[in-house]
Amino acid sequence: MTSGTPAPGRVNPPVLLAYGRLCLQAGHIARLRDVLERIEPPGADWMPDQLLALVGLAEKSGTFRLAATVLDTALARDRIPIGLALHLLRSAHAAGDARRSARLRDLLEAKVPDADRPAFRCRSLMLLHGPSGALARLRRVPQGRRSPAAAEALAELLLQAGERALCLRYLRMCRRRWPNASALLRQQIAAMIRFGAADEALALLDGLPARRQGAAIQRLRIQALSALGRLGEVRALLDGATQLQLNQIGGQLQIMLALAEGDACAAARLVPLAAAQTGRSDRAVPQFRFSQLGAQLAELQLLDSIEAAATCPADIAGLHRGFYFPARRKVGAWQAEAAAAQPGPGAGGIPRRILQYWDSVEVPGSTAQVMASWEAVPGYSYRRFDRPSAIAYLRDRFGEAHLRAFLLANGPAEESDFLRLCLLLAEGGIYADADTLLAGDPETLRGAGAGMVLYRESFGAVGNTVMAAAPGHPLLQQAVDMALAALRARENDITWAKTGPGLLTRATALHLEETAGQPGGPDLRLLPEQAVLRVVQMHMALPYKAAPAYWNRPDGHPPAEITAVLDAALGATAVPA
Repeated sequence: MTSGTPAPGRVNPPVLLAYGRLCLQAGHIARLRDVLERIEPPGADWMPDQLLALVGLAEKSGTFRLAATVLDTALARDRIPIGLALHLLRSAHAAGDARRSARLRDLLEAKVPDADRPAFRCRSLMLLHGPSGALARLRRVPQGRRSPAAAEALAELLLQAGERALCLRYLRMCRRRWPNASALLRQQIAAMIRFGAADEALALLDGLPARRQGAAIQRLRIQALSALGRLGEVRALLDGATQLQLNQIGGQLQIMLALAEGDACAAARLVPLAAAQTGRSDRAVPQFRFSQLGAQLAELQLLDSIEAAATCPADIAGLHRGFYFPARRKVGAWQAEAAAAQPGPGAGGIPRRILQYWDSVEVPGSTAQVMASWEAVPGYSYRRFDRPSAIAYLRDRFGEAHLRAFLLANGPAEESDFLRLCLLLAEGGIYADADTLLAGDPETLRGAGAGMVLYRESFGAVGNTVMAAAPGHPLLQQAVDMALAALRARENDITWAKTGPGLLTRATALHLEETAGQPGGPDLRLLPEQAVLRVVQMHMALPYKAAPAYWNRPDGHPPAEITAVLDAALGATAVPA
């Protein structure tokens, strides 16, 4: 056995868990699995939080038999810790069986300790029914006096549901009642960032007394600075953090920062940590390369090779046409130069029209509630496309080439990416994703003062979650042509790069190049992401995102060992859908 490896058999829980975290951080998945496969099943000396951590290590290392044993043992008890109960319910929901999930939720709620039951009820209902559906169910039943943990769960539900004024008012009230509850402070900061007030969140953090300026507050400050795109300050905080603090901050955020800085080597070193934090077993690292960050890392490594081999500036002058990172730099430079000269209020010819897409005719209830926020805006027309109507529209308005590209899309995400570009090119107006809640006045976007209004995400990509444009805008023509070629060529790029923000960033850079020096310039307004978040709430937590078919799920379907435990707990080997 390798020196320093805990001996098999009975183990000290804190020592084993610390060793497991180090293995994940270093990418030594096989070594961790070897240890976990030989330990005795955890007994009464394991605390609830330690059991949950052990399940996490077992699943991430692919030791699914041990994970199943721990979960099965927990289910046999009269009381189940809330963390394990929510983990079990997420596994059931991820399997895509709504009936099994609902039955398991009821079973687990009865087993969760009384003090944790209100918090479990909030979080479990949100998982299965979406935030708005969960709120509606909670409002039917008196909830009684809440603990800080229950208040935190309700505040999270209000945040996810887009109940902005109520959420912030409730959090202020809760923090007056429990001024030392750090979880409620974290919720307040998260809500401010989500609602486009990251600058106010920073002011709140700066005003905290010195005794509270610890590691948790530093992590919150990093979140707020990242949201504002102040990445140099984020780097300074990370450089001063301990390794433990860096692990708690998360590998993905650190990779995003390294990529934004153009440091492919630093990003590559962080891959094992990020993969271990998001995936299961030793497949996680190979699977990482097929993720959005994995694709960006591969591109940056390729760019480093191209630039190292270049013999003159001309060799790298046009890289922004085919690569995201040079395009990102070009867009960022233009935005910095044009910030003072960007146009003032005015619609720029953008019609009062709202366009959306959902691939099926029937929209799930939780998603329909979010889309409904756009449907009755005074003075605006509204049209929702489904797959049949999108096919008919593209055939009639654009022709067979565009229809063929749409049919070659790799799932609903690429369909909607391509369709929105075509719709805005032909019709103009505002396009918003189905999981984006309208929380303000769309005139703020339409009246931003240009023929096309986009936003830059905090790490530099041009986002496409919500877009506003006048019909026929040349940037859209550029983007449609690029997406058309990529889809018809059946390129293997991930969705983000092929039809999403990666493509839109490159199209924006090309448009800026083509309009440089022309009268009127690019007729484009690039808003900061925080400005857009004051009007919309993006990426709502909706149940379909945990389904097996969702394009951006990191883990895939739960392992058979875990689903067998769930079936046994419900007294059946299989539960019909």
